Amino acid sequence: MVNNAEVLLHALDYIEDNIAGEITLQELADDCYVSVSSLQKTFKYVFHVSV
Repeated sequence: MVNNAEVLLHALDYIEDNIAGEITLQELADDCYVSVSSLQKTFKYVFHVSV
């Protein structure tokens, strides 16, 4: 099981690595091995902004 901190760190790395291109929520969630819903909830809870 992956914890929320690891998911968010991985998500931020993925966003940084792919910032020049188009990133979908599904691609991001797939790369983090979580559901889109889980990623959105965790991201919003920690950063107070949506993905």
